[in-house]
Amino acid sequence: MSGDTTRRCSLRHLPLLVFLVGVLLSALLVWRVEQQRVEAERTVLLSLATDQAKAIESRIDRLLSATYLVAAALRKDKGQVIDFDTLAHEILPFYPGITALSVSPGGVVRHVVPLEPNRSLLGFNQFEDPKQSVEALRARDTGQLTLAGPLNLMQGGLGVVGRLPVYVNNEQGVRSFWGLVNVAIRFPEALNATGLDALRELGYHHQLWRTHPDSGERQVITGSTPDALNDPVDKPLRVPNAQWTLSVAPIHGWYSLPSLATGALAGVLLSAMLAYMARLWIALTRHRKRLERTVAERTADIAATQTQLAATLDALPDLLFEVDDELRVHLVHTQHPELLMMPANEVVGRQMDKMLPPDVLEVVRAAMQEARERGRSTGKQYKLAVPQARDGAWFELSV
Repeated sequence: MSGDTTRRCSLRHLPLLVFLVGVLLSALLVWRVEQQRVEAERTVLLSLATDQAKAIESRIDRLLSATYLVAAALRKDKGQVIDFDTLAHEILPFYPGITALSVSPGGVVRHVVPLEPNRSLLGFNQFEDPKQSVEALRARDTGQLTLAGPLNLMQGGLGVVGRLPVYVNNEQGVRSFWGLVNVAIRFPEALNATGLDALRELGYHHQLWRTHPDSGERQVITGSTPDALNDPVDKPLRVPNAQWTLSVAPIHGWYSLPSLATGALAGVLLSAMLAYMARLWIALTRHRKRLERTVAERTADIAATQTQLAATLDALPDLLFEVDDELRVHLVHTQHPELLMMPANEVVGRQMDKMLPPDVLEVVRAAMQEARERGRSTGKQYKLAVPQARDGAWFELSV
């Protein structure tokens, strides 16, 4: 009884357990599918950021290449600045994005185009400025194009300054440092042609930044604030003597709330359906067990009735035959088998008209007919020859 009670309690809580397990598994499945979608989107976004980074690198390299044209002219003229304004005005239309093009003999700016609004640059000593001297000296000492920034330009705005050192040979053929060719690039105007702004139209925040070489702080060159980027994809890009990073992230975040909500709702509905099926199974199991108990009870009742009937039959001293309308014997019950004309097992299955004399058979038929009409027949008698009585024995027939 205790085991049955425990089993019933367990089955009663089974639908709830199925529902909870279904919700848990559905949540795990929905989360896994969403993670796979996010991973695929990150792969696509990384490819997009890579293309954009290459465009920025190409753009910066192109703008800085203007310094090589000026440097070539200076070397040709042995360091003489000849008609720099004309040369610069010829060059600048091919390099949209350059704010100022200047030359610095000995590191001091002497010529700049356009002059307005860059007049404040004239006389600026790049080797003595605490903010720009590091890159200026690096350019002089390495002989390579260097990029400084981002920094606040003297002519206003945020940008970078590219410096190309110029070395010329004197009359004795000795190569010596002449000065610097400078190009100022203002952001974000210089990157308009790269398609960087189109990222927002595609649904992405972006930020172009670098780590400051001295302080180690993050310097934003252009783009969104750091708080707007949620777990962005980072793509490093190389610029002269520096490394920048392009970070890109979806404006509305990586995870789709409608998709998660739809998946969660589907999971809850599926779990509810499974719980309902479990409830139906429990009800069916209980109904089957009730039927089994009912059948067992009916079988026990029938067995008891049969036992009682058998006991009643065993108490009867008379011969008892069960026959059908054709007088075929189906059952023989007797406490005195010696009164039978033949063994009981040989009587079963035979017809009485094949075993009884005609006069006795006539009495039997009359009794059966009376039983059909009145429900029973009693008092009929007949004499039958039996081995135990020489003159035969009288029997009384009830049907």
